[in-house]
Amino acid sequence: MFQITPQAFGLDISDNSLKIALLKKKGRNLSLESFSQIILPPGLVQQGDIVNPDEIANWIKKAITQVEGRRIKTQYVLTSLPEERSFVQVIPLPPMKSQEINNALQWEIEAHIPLKSDEVFLDWQLVEPYNKKAKQIYVLIAATPQNIVTNYVRALDMAGLLPLALEVASISTARSLIEKGKSQNPTAILDLGIDRTAFLLYSGKTLCFTANIPLGSQHLTQAISEKMSVDLNTAENLKTKVGLDEKKGKEILQSCQPILDQIITETQKYISFFQHQCPLDYAPCESVKKVLICGGGAQLFGLSAYLSLGLKIPAELANPWINILKPPLKSVPKLSFTESLGFSTCLGLALGGLELIP
Repeated sequence: MFQITPQAFGLDISDNSLKIALLKKKGRNLSLESFSQIILPPGLVQQGDIVNPDEIANWIKKAITQVEGRRIKTQYVLTSLPEERSFVQVIPLPPMKSQEINNALQWEIEAHIPLKSDEVFLDWQLVEPYNKKAKQIYVLIAATPQNIVTNYVRALDMAGLLPLALEVASISTARSLIEKGKSQNPTAILDLGIDRTAFLLYSGKTLCFTANIPLGSQHLTQAISEKMSVDLNTAENLKTKVGLDEKKGKEILQSCQPILDQIITETQKYISFFQHQCPLDYAPCESVKKVLICGGGAQLFGLSAYLSLGLKIPAELANPWINILKPPLKSVPKLSFTESLGFSTCLGLALGGLELIP
Protein backbone atom coordinates (compact mmCIF):
# COMPACT_ATOMS: atom_id res chain seq x y z
CA MET A 1 0.00 0.00 0.00
CA PHE A 2 1.30 3.45 -0.92
CA GLN A 3 1.06 6.12 1.76
CA ILE A 4 0.76 9.75 0.66
CA THR A 5 2.05 12.27 3.21
CA PRO A 6 -0.20 15.34 3.34
CA GLN A 7 1.39 18.74 2.86
CA ALA A 8 0.44 22.15 4.22
CA PHE A 9 1.49 25.50 2.77
CA GLY A 10 1.91 28.91 4.35
CA LEU A 11 -0.39 31.79 3.40
CA ASP A 12 0.53 35.28 4.58
CA ILE A 13 -2.33 37.79 4.22
CA SER A 14 -1.59 41.51 4.61
CA ASP A 15 -3.31 44.76 3.66
CA ASN A 16 -1.33 44.90 0.42
CA SER A 17 -0.54 41.38 -0.71
CA LEU A 18 -0.94 37.62 -0.49
CA LYS A 19 2.16 35.44 -0.22
CA ILE A 20 2.31 31.65 -0.50
CA ALA A 21 5.14 29.24 0.29
CA LEU A 22 5.25 25.44 0.34
CA LEU A 23 8.22 23.53 1.74
CA LYS A 24 8.98 19.86 1.28
CA LYS A 25 11.17 17.48 3.25
CA LYS A 26 13.89 15.73 1.27
CA GLY A 27 15.61 13.36 3.64
CA ARG A 28 17.06 15.59 6.34
CA ASN A 29 16.86 18.66 4.16
CA LEU A 30 14.08 21.03 3.16
CA SER A 31 13.38 22.64 -0.17
CA LEU A 32 11.11 25.41 -1.40
CA GLU A 33 8.63 23.69 -3.71
CA SER A 34 6.20 26.52 -4.50
CA PHE A 35 5.81 30.23 -3.88
CA SER A 36 3.87 33.21 -5.18
CA GLN A 37 2.99 36.78 -4.38
CA ILE A 38 -0.02 38.80 -5.52
CA ILE A 39 -0.58 42.50 -4.90
CA LEU A 40 -4.10 43.13 -3.61
CA PRO A 41 -6.38 45.98 -4.70
CA PRO A 42 -6.70 48.66 -2.01
CA GLY A 43 -9.46 48.28 0.55
CA LEU A 44 -9.97 44.50 0.62
CA VAL A 45 -7.91 44.21 3.80
CA GLN A 46 -7.76 47.23 6.09
CA GLN A 47 -5.39 47.29 9.07
CA GLY A 48 -5.41 43.51 9.09
CA ASP A 49 -9.19 43.11 8.91
CA ILE A 50 -10.54 41.28 5.85
CA VAL A 51 -13.33 43.60 4.74
CA ASN A 52 -14.49 41.42 1.87
CA PRO A 53 -13.91 37.68 2.51
CA ASP A 54 -15.56 36.71 -0.79
CA GLU A 55 -13.13 38.77 -2.84
CA ILE A 56 -10.12 37.67 -0.80
CA ALA A 57 -11.13 34.04 -1.42
CA ASN A 58 -10.99 34.71 -5.18
CA TRP A 59 -7.54 36.29 -4.85
CA ILE A 60 -6.31 33.33 -2.77
CA LYS A 61 -7.45 30.95 -5.52
CA LYS A 62 -5.63 33.08 -8.07
CA ALA A 63 -2.43 33.13 -6.01
CA ILE A 64 -2.54 29.32 -5.70
CA THR A 65 -2.91 28.84 -9.46
CA GLN A 66 -0.05 31.25 -10.20
CA VAL A 67 2.63 29.70 -7.98
CA GLU A 68 6.13 29.25 -9.29
CA GLY A 69 7.45 25.72 -8.94
CA ARG A 70 5.24 22.72 -8.27
CA ARG A 71 1.48 23.04 -8.48
CA ILE A 72 -0.15 23.15 -5.05
CA LYS A 73 -2.55 20.23 -4.64
CA THR A 74 -3.12 20.29 -0.89
CA GLN A 75 -6.02 21.97 0.89
CA TYR A 76 -4.15 22.26 4.18
CA VAL A 77 -2.88 25.73 5.06
CA LEU A 78 -1.36 27.77 7.89
CA THR A 79 -2.39 31.41 7.77
CA SER A 80 -1.10 34.49 9.56
CA LEU A 81 -3.32 36.71 11.69
CA PRO A 82 -2.64 40.46 11.67
CA GLU A 83 0.00 41.61 14.11
CA GLU A 84 -1.58 45.04 14.50
CA ARG A 85 -4.91 43.53 15.63
CA SER A 86 -3.48 40.87 17.94
CA PHE A 87 -1.85 40.69 21.34
CA VAL A 88 1.20 38.59 22.16
CA GLN A 89 2.60 38.52 25.66
CA VAL A 90 4.28 36.29 28.23
CA ILE A 91 2.37 36.22 31.52
CA PRO A 92 3.27 34.59 34.85
CA LEU A 93 0.99 32.12 36.62
CA PRO A 94 1.28 30.18 39.88
CA PRO A 95 2.45 26.57 39.42
CA MET A 96 -0.43 24.47 38.08
CA LYS A 97 -1.22 21.57 35.79
CA SER A 98 -1.58 22.18 32.05
CA GLN A 99 -5.30 21.39 32.09
CA GLU A 100 -5.83 24.13 34.68
CA ILE A 101 -4.15 26.86 32.63
CA ASN A 102 -7.14 27.46 30.34
CA ASN A 103 -9.37 28.41 33.25
CA ALA A 104 -6.68 30.53 34.86
CA LEU A 105 -6.14 32.46 31.64
CA GLN A 106 -9.80 33.46 31.47
CA TRP A 107 -9.25 35.42 34.68
CA GLU A 108 -5.85 36.77 33.75
CA ILE A 109 -6.33 37.81 30.16
CA GLU A 110 -8.38 40.96 30.77
CA ALA A 111 -5.61 42.27 33.02
CA HIS A 112 -3.13 42.01 30.15
CA ILE A 113 -5.06 42.96 27.01
CA PRO A 114 -7.69 45.67 26.42
CA LEU A 115 -10.44 43.20 25.43
CA LYS A 116 -12.80 40.90 27.27
CA SER A 117 -11.96 37.22 27.27
CA ASP A 118 -15.22 36.35 25.47
CA GLU A 119 -14.31 38.75 22.62
CA VAL A 120 -11.10 37.00 21.56
CA PHE A 121 -9.82 33.70 20.34
CA LEU A 122 -6.93 32.73 22.59
CA ASP A 123 -4.05 30.34 22.16
CA TRP A 124 -1.17 29.70 24.52
CA GLN A 125 1.92 27.62 25.07
CA LEU A 126 4.11 27.03 28.07
CA VAL A 127 7.48 28.78 28.01
CA GLU A 128 10.45 26.66 28.95
CA PRO A 129 11.92 28.63 31.87
CA TYR A 130 15.40 30.08 31.59
CA ASN A 131 15.75 29.81 35.37
CA LYS A 132 15.16 26.17 36.28
CA LYS A 133 14.38 27.19 39.88
CA ALA A 134 11.60 29.60 38.86
CA LYS A 135 8.75 29.77 41.39
CA GLN A 136 6.17 30.59 38.71
CA ILE A 137 5.25 29.18 35.33
CA TYR A 138 5.20 31.39 32.26
CA VAL A 139 2.74 31.21 29.39
CA LEU A 140 3.03 32.83 25.98
CA ILE A 141 -0.46 33.97 24.99
CA ALA A 142 -1.69 35.11 21.59
CA ALA A 143 -5.15 36.66 21.33
CA THR A 144 -7.04 38.04 18.33
CA PRO A 145 -10.57 39.53 18.26
CA GLN A 146 -13.14 36.95 17.23
CA ASN A 147 -14.61 39.08 14.44
CA ILE A 148 -11.16 39.33 12.80
CA VAL A 149 -10.57 35.57 12.98
CA THR A 150 -14.08 34.82 11.69
CA ASN A 151 -13.43 36.76 8.48
CA TYR A 152 -10.15 34.91 7.91
CA VAL A 153 -11.80 31.53 8.43
CA ARG A 154 -14.63 32.48 6.08
CA ALA A 155 -12.21 33.56 3.32
CA LEU A 156 -10.24 30.33 3.64
CA ASP A 157 -13.39 28.23 3.60
CA MET A 158 -14.68 29.97 0.46
CA ALA A 159 -11.28 29.38 -1.16
CA GLY A 160 -11.70 25.64 -0.47
CA LEU A 161 -8.90 25.49 2.10
CA LEU A 162 -8.63 23.69 5.44
CA PRO A 163 -6.69 25.74 8.02
CA LEU A 164 -4.51 23.63 10.31
CA ALA A 165 -3.82 26.77 12.33
CA LEU A 166 -4.11 30.52 12.30
CA GLU A 167 -1.28 32.19 14.16
CA VAL A 168 -0.21 35.74 14.86
CA ALA A 169 2.34 36.85 12.26
CA SER A 170 5.11 37.58 14.78
CA ILE A 171 5.18 33.93 15.87
CA SER A 172 5.66 32.82 12.26
CA THR A 173 8.34 35.46 11.65
CA ALA A 174 10.32 34.36 14.71
CA ARG A 175 10.07 30.70 13.62
CA SER A 176 11.65 31.69 10.33
CA LEU A 177 14.46 33.92 11.61
CA ILE A 178 15.62 32.55 14.99
CA GLU A 179 17.95 29.62 14.43
CA LYS A 180 16.49 26.45 15.94
CA GLY A 181 14.10 28.61 17.95
CA LYS A 182 16.76 29.62 20.47
CA SER A 183 18.53 32.92 21.05
CA GLN A 184 21.32 32.91 23.64
CA ASN A 185 21.01 36.71 23.94
CA PRO A 186 17.98 38.95 23.47
CA THR A 187 17.46 39.65 19.77
CA ALA A 188 15.24 42.37 18.33
CA ILE A 189 13.55 41.97 14.95
CA LEU A 190 12.31 44.84 12.78
CA ASP A 191 9.90 43.74 10.06
CA LEU A 192 9.61 46.72 7.69
CA GLY A 193 6.39 46.52 5.73
CA ILE A 194 4.72 48.96 3.39
CA ASP A 195 2.77 50.96 5.95
CA ARG A 196 4.11 49.79 9.33
CA THR A 197 7.09 48.21 11.05
CA ALA A 198 6.59 45.29 13.43
CA PHE A 199 8.92 45.14 16.43
CA LEU A 200 9.63 41.71 17.94
CA LEU A 201 11.86 40.76 20.82
CA TYR A 202 13.00 37.17 21.17
CA SER A 203 15.07 35.81 24.05
CA GLY A 204 15.91 32.30 25.18
CA LYS A 205 13.29 30.03 23.62
CA THR A 206 10.39 32.42 23.37
CA LEU A 207 8.98 35.48 21.75
CA CYS A 208 8.83 37.92 24.66
CA PHE A 209 7.30 41.11 23.38
CA THR A 210 5.81 42.63 20.22
CA ALA A 211 4.73 46.12 19.17
CA ASN A 212 3.83 48.06 16.04
CA ILE A 213 5.44 51.21 14.72
CA PRO A 214 3.07 52.97 12.25
CA LEU A 215 5.83 53.80 9.77
CA GLY A 216 6.90 51.77 6.75
CA SER A 217 8.50 51.91 3.34
CA GLN A 218 5.67 53.90 1.75
CA HIS A 219 6.29 56.71 4.25
CA LEU A 220 9.89 56.88 3.03
CA THR A 221 8.66 57.10 -0.56
CA GLN A 222 6.21 59.86 0.33
CA ALA A 223 8.93 61.81 2.14
CA ILE A 224 11.21 61.63 -0.92
CA SER A 225 8.34 62.65 -3.18
CA GLU A 226 7.53 65.71 -1.08
CA LYS A 227 11.11 66.88 -0.52
CA MET A 228 12.22 66.43 -4.13
CA SER A 229 8.89 67.46 -5.73
CA VAL A 230 8.59 64.27 -7.80
CA ASP A 231 5.71 61.83 -8.24
CA LEU A 232 5.50 58.68 -6.11
CA ASN A 233 6.71 56.34 -8.89
CA THR A 234 9.82 58.44 -9.42
CA ALA A 235 10.40 58.63 -5.67
CA GLU A 236 10.10 54.84 -5.36
CA ASN A 237 12.62 54.34 -8.18
CA LEU A 238 15.05 56.77 -6.55
CA LYS A 239 14.69 55.01 -3.21
CA THR A 240 15.30 51.62 -4.82
CA LYS A 241 18.28 52.65 -6.98
CA VAL A 242 20.07 55.06 -4.63
CA GLY A 243 18.93 54.09 -1.14
CA LEU A 244 20.74 55.80 1.72
CA ASP A 245 23.97 56.35 -0.23
CA GLU A 246 24.87 59.95 0.60
CA LYS A 247 27.41 60.14 -2.22
CA LYS A 248 24.79 59.25 -4.84
CA GLY A 249 21.85 61.16 -3.41
CA LYS A 250 22.18 63.38 -0.34
CA GLU A 251 18.61 64.66 -0.72
CA ILE A 252 17.21 61.12 -0.59
CA LEU A 253 19.05 60.41 2.66
CA GLN A 254 17.84 63.70 4.14
CA SER A 255 14.27 62.86 3.09
CA CYS A 256 14.35 59.47 4.80
CA GLN A 257 16.14 60.53 7.98
CA PRO A 258 13.11 61.83 9.95
CA ILE A 259 11.16 58.60 9.32
CA LEU A 260 14.09 56.32 10.12
CA ASP A 261 14.95 58.33 13.24
CA GLN A 262 11.38 57.88 14.50
CA ILE A 263 11.69 54.11 13.95
CA ILE A 264 14.98 54.16 15.88
CA THR A 265 13.42 56.13 18.76
CA GLU A 266 10.47 53.72 19.03
CA THR A 267 12.79 50.70 18.84
CA GLN A 268 14.95 52.08 21.64
CA LYS A 269 11.84 52.66 23.75
CA TYR A 270 10.65 49.07 23.31
CA ILE A 271 14.09 47.61 24.00
CA SER A 272 14.31 49.67 27.19
CA PHE A 273 10.84 48.51 28.24
CA PHE A 274 11.83 44.87 27.76
CA GLN A 275 15.04 45.20 29.72
CA HIS A 276 13.23 46.78 32.68
CA GLN A 277 10.14 44.57 32.68
CA CYS A 278 11.30 41.11 31.64
CA PRO A 279 11.72 38.75 34.63
CA LEU A 280 14.94 36.77 34.59
CA ASP A 281 13.04 33.56 35.22
CA TYR A 282 11.81 32.95 31.66
CA ALA A 283 14.42 34.58 29.41
CA PRO A 284 17.93 36.04 29.45
CA CYS A 285 17.42 39.78 30.00
CA GLU A 286 20.82 41.29 29.46
CA SER A 287 21.11 44.00 26.82
CA VAL A 288 19.97 43.28 23.27
CA LYS A 289 22.98 42.12 21.28
CA LYS A 290 21.61 42.16 17.75
CA VAL A 291 18.84 43.59 15.57
CA LEU A 292 17.59 41.54 12.61
CA ILE A 293 15.90 43.37 9.74
CA CYS A 294 13.35 41.73 7.45
CA GLY A 295 10.31 42.65 5.37
CA GLY A 296 10.06 44.21 1.93
CA GLY A 297 11.45 47.49 3.25
CA ALA A 298 14.64 45.78 4.45
CA GLN A 299 15.98 45.91 0.90
CA LEU A 300 16.78 49.64 1.24
CA PHE A 301 20.50 50.12 0.55
CA GLY A 302 22.42 51.31 3.61
CA LEU A 303 19.60 50.58 6.06
CA SER A 304 21.60 48.17 8.24
CA ALA A 305 24.43 50.66 8.67
CA TYR A 306 22.04 53.52 9.45
CA LEU A 307 20.13 51.54 12.08
CA SER A 308 23.36 50.22 13.64
CA LEU A 309 24.65 53.75 14.04
CA GLY A 310 21.38 55.09 15.45
CA LEU A 311 20.62 52.19 17.80
CA LYS A 312 24.25 51.63 18.81
CA ILE A 313 23.50 47.91 18.37
CA PRO A 314 24.66 45.81 15.40
CA ALA A 315 21.80 45.61 12.88
CA GLU A 316 21.92 43.13 10.00
CA LEU A 317 19.68 41.64 7.36
CA ALA A 318 17.89 38.58 8.70
CA ASN A 319 18.25 35.17 7.05
CA PRO A 320 14.78 33.67 6.34
CA TRP A 321 16.47 30.43 5.20
CA ILE A 322 18.38 29.76 8.42
CA ASN A 323 16.00 26.95 9.48
CA ILE A 324 15.37 25.70 5.94
CA LEU A 325 18.65 25.45 4.02
CA LYS A 326 21.57 23.91 5.86
CA PRO A 327 25.14 24.74 4.84
CA PRO A 328 26.77 23.83 2.59
CA LEU A 329 23.95 24.70 0.19
CA LYS A 330 23.14 21.93 -2.27
CA SER A 331 20.68 24.02 -4.26
CA VAL A 332 19.80 27.68 -4.71
CA PRO A 333 16.11 28.56 -4.14
CA LYS A 334 14.24 30.22 -6.98
CA LEU A 335 13.21 32.93 -4.55
CA SER A 336 16.20 35.26 -4.26
CA PHE A 337 17.58 36.29 -0.86
CA THR A 338 16.47 39.89 -1.39
CA GLU A 339 12.92 38.82 -2.24
CA SER A 340 12.86 36.33 0.62
CA LEU A 341 13.22 39.13 3.19
CA GLY A 342 9.58 39.96 2.40
CA PHE A 343 8.65 36.28 2.73
CA SER A 344 9.95 35.85 6.30
CA THR A 345 6.49 35.42 7.82
CA CYS A 346 5.30 33.20 4.97
CA LEU A 347 8.34 30.91 5.21
CA GLY A 348 7.75 30.67 8.97
CA LEU A 349 4.19 29.58 8.26
CA ALA A 350 5.44 26.99 5.78
CA LEU A 351 7.84 25.64 8.43
CA GLY A 352 4.91 25.40 10.83
CA GLY A 353 3.00 23.54 8.15
CA LEU A 354 5.61 20.79 8.21
CA GLU A 355 5.25 20.45 11.98
CA LEU A 356 1.44 20.34 11.96
CA ILE A 357 0.81 17.93 9.08
CA PRO A 358 -2.08 15.71 10.28
